[in-house]
Amino acid sequence: MLADECIEPKWTTALRGAGYEVTRVRDQPELGAGASDEAVVTFAAGHDLVVVTGDRSDYTDPACTDHAGIVVVGTDRDPSGEEVREAFERIREAYPDLSGRVAYVSDWTRD
Repeated sequence: MLADECIEPKWTTALRGAGYEVTRVRDQPELGAGASDEAVVTFAAGHDLVVVTGDRSDYTDPACTDHAGIVVVGTDRDPSGEEVREAFERIREAYPDLSGRVAYVSDWTRD
């Protein structure tokens, strides 16, 4: 997974703890801090990485449709790391192949 800049550390920590490989945009020399959303999606597509973002508005209709998937964590409330991890597991069960899809954690959390 490729975590966008707006992702909370508690979310990446929870995902890593569940065995997911998560790298951050700012840690990629080809991207770095301030990378455009289009550059993030294009980079992720080229490396078969699911983009994890909190930025609902910029990723709802991505410029690149040939991507490994986009998961939007951004919600009106602040989900815990555990809620995000559980939602990811539900998403992956429902869609083992997220290619070309945009999924919203808020649709997969239990209130």
